[in-house]
Amino acid sequence: MAGLIVIILIIAYYKYATRRPRYGTQEYLDWKYKNYPGGGEYMKSLEKKNMTCSYGDIPMTPSEKAAYNKHEKENGRPGIE
Repeated sequence: MAGLIVIILIIAYYKYATRRPRYGTQEYLDWKYKNYPGGGEYMKSLEKKNMTCSYGDIPMTPSEKAAYNKHEKENGRPGIE
């Protein structure tokens, strides 16, 4: 019986230790785009723009803002300031 309890505790600890961050936070975006080339700054900025509608103001970091403006400039659209 004690062995079964130990196994359940190990599984519970593993699930707790490897859970993903809460959606709508900077930690979530960093976790989601950690394997993207260049850190996924453009993708983070796009997702932040969408999150801002649902979760209030989520400010962009300078690198995300630069990546967003660069992509928009390359495609002939105005960026953000």
